[in-house]
Amino acid sequence: MKKVLFTTLAVAFSLLVMAQEKTKQKEVGLSFSNLDEFGITYKVGTQKAMWRFNTLLLTGGKTTMKYPEQAKVINNNFGFDLMVGREYRTSIDDNFEFRCGFDIVYGYSSVKREDKTSLDTQDWMTTKKSTSKYGFNFVLGFNYTINHKLVLGAEVLPGINFQDGEVKESYNYGNINDETTDISGFNYGLKNSYALLTIAYRF
Repeated sequence: MKKVLFTTLAVAFSLLVMAQEKTKQKEVGLSFSNLDEFGITYKVGTQKAMWRFNTLLLTGGKTTMKYPEQAKVINNNFGFDLMVGREYRTSIDDNFEFRCGFDIVYGYSSVKREDKTSLDTQDWMTTKKSTSKYGFNFVLGFNYTINHKLVLGAEVLPGINFQDGEVKESYNYGNINDETTDISGFNYGLKNSYALLTIAYRF
C-alpha cells in the first residue's frame, strides 16, 4: 500500500510541475460525493484543458457502545480517495461548459471494531479491515459559471477499480488467537457513489 501511495503522490507532483509551465487558469474549491463525503479540488491549465487534482475525504470517526453487563463495542473508521487526471472543455454558451477526461484513482479505508465482554472474564475480540483501491475513471460532466469566477460543476465517473487488503482478527476466549484473511476484487460501471458535485473559485 505504501508503494502505491508513494507512486500516486509522485505522479501527482510531476503533473503539477508540468501544469505550472503554461498556466492561464486555475480553480480551487470543494467537492462532494453523496452529499456526505467531501474533499478539495484543484485544477490548473487553460480554458480548453486542465489538470485535475482531487482529494476526497471520507467520513471518519469513533463510536463507543456500552451495555449494562459491562460489555462495550468500539468502532473506528477512516478513509480517503486521491484522484489525478486531465479534463478537456468545450463551451456551450457563455455560462455552460461540457467536460470530459480521465482520472487515475487511489483510495484507502480502515475499519476497526473492538468487542470487550464483562470485566470478570476479560474476554475480548478485535477486528481490523484495511483495503486499498486503485483504478481508472472516465470523466463526463458540465460546468456553470457565475460572473466568470464562481464555478458550479457536476460530473459522473464511470470506470474500473481494483482492490486488495486484509482482515485481521485477534481474540481472547481463554486463549489468544490471531487470524488474517486476504481481500481482493474489482468493480466497474457507474453507480451513485461515482457522481461528484463541485464548487470552485476561478482565478
